Amino acid sequence: MSVEKGLERWTCDRCGREIIKDDGKNVDGWKTIRHIDINDVAIERLVCPECYVLYKSFATYADKNFDEYMSGAGE
Repeated sequence: MSVEKGLERWTCDRCGREIIKDDGKNVDGWKTIRHIDINDVAIERLVCPECYVLYKSFATYADKNFDEYMSGAGE
């Protein structure tokens, strides 16, 4: 039996997809996203490339809402 050291298991916090990464392997597209909630608590999550694309759409919508709020639009 062989032993391979230096492996890491990466799991997407949204969908549960897993990959095994070794020291030399590139994991394109996997991102750690950071969100600060209403109570000023920072939350970090690891997401796979597919979930990151969905997150970017969500974050763009949230950014737009924030910008509208700060500009006083709709008052």
